[in-house]
Amino acid sequence: MNNQYKYQYTSTDVLARNIKTMKSLSILIATLAISGCVTTPKFEQDISGQWQCSAESTIELVNLKYNDNVHYFEDGHYEKESLLKITNLDTDSTYDVNILSNGKWMKRNATLLEVIDKLETTFSDNSPDELRKVFADELSPTVTEKWKLKAVNENTISMTAESGSQLSCKKG
Repeated sequence: MNNQYKYQYTSTDVLARNIKTMKSLSILIATLAISGCVTTPKFEQDISGQWQCSAESTIELVNLKYNDNVHYFEDGHYEKESLLKITNLDTDSTYDVNILSNGKWMKRNATLLEVIDKLETTFSDNSPDELRKVFADELSPTVTEKWKLKAVNENTISMTAESGSQLSCKKG
């Protein structure tokens, strides 16, 4: 005699099993979401200190490499030394622009506001007059830069200007 037990699933059984599976999945999803929130890097509230920032982009036939060395002091002022390397991809000519600036900074939530009090720009000898004019027209003391800050990890932030320019900054 064959003692095999055969079970027929009813629609109620299938529904009950699906509900149980969905409950298990929702608990798993909630657990992952909570643990994800715990391990997501929080934005460092205190940005005071030394930062190295950089960006690189290519616009038409021009490659731009930008490096900042900035110190945000606890008293609300900052000092920044910037180097911009501009390479004309058509001619392979590279021009350096050094920018020294200082001013005041203020952070509110994830927004950083920099107000330039003093600005000094120097160019490599081979820099064309047109390039010098662009900087003279665009950069001046009393310029205000507003950045959106986003934590990448505990020592790295991403700063995005209102213009869309983005810097990656490392503390230290």
